[in-house]
Amino acid sequence: MGDISQRAIEVMRECDYLLVEDTRQSGKLLKAHRIETPMKSFHKFSERSLHERVVGDIESGLKVGLMSDAGLPGICDPGCALIREVEATIVPGPCAFACAAALCGVGDRPLQFLGYPPEKKWREALLAARRYEGISIFYVAPHDLKRILGACHDWRVWVVRELTKVFEEVVCGRADEIEVTAKGEMVLLIEGEGRAPLVEVMALVERLEKMGARPREAIRFAAEMSGRPQKEIYQQCLSKKKKID
Repeated sequence: MGDISQRAIEVMRECDYLLVEDTRQSGKLLKAHRIETPMKSFHKFSERSLHERVVGDIESGLKVGLMSDAGLPGICDPGCALIREVEATIVPGPCAFACAAALCGVGDRPLQFLGYPPEKKWREALLAARRYEGISIFYVAPHDLKRILGACHDWRVWVVRELTKVFEEVVCGRADEIEVTAKGEMVLLIEGEGRAPLVEVMALVERLEKMGARPREAIRFAAEMSGRPQKEIYQQCLSKKKKID
């Protein structure tokens, strides 16, 4: 609650109503700062049904504020479609991935923010992050952390959780060695090496072949994802086949 700015408080008081993810959570903030502006629940399940009504209110001259439970509205939170359709301004505030980069001391290196890993192709997303010549930043749900760290093997990573809160924690080291409490809001930073480790590339080829891809197609896709030459992957496949034979 202490991260909120005076300007944000003034803007919320001036609004005709506020769109919030959780009226209970936002209600605590409003009460603490004596803000009496009405709230309307606006989350991923209600966003579509309320969209036209809210756009109409804004076009008719009403002042509508968009809030999130944590972090910066419009970043991995409801409201992006609404923001694209109306004339809006922004009140600067906390943003987890930017704060995490600063706190980990990597803000002087190339950074890319990738949101939450995709549900199905999360391994490919991690490989692409490893290929990046800088720091890749993900938001991670607590129940996914163990699985994702397990796929990162010996990569250098940072896990930041509960930023600016009572139980704030920063852990850095090899992904297969660090210990962190999988609870709360979590940010994962991955140090890239410019290309994915060969062992991970070969694992990807094997998974693609099990899914029905032809060897040549699997090798080509793995090369594109990892940044490694097709010839190198092909030679590794031949070597692995000879060992099996």
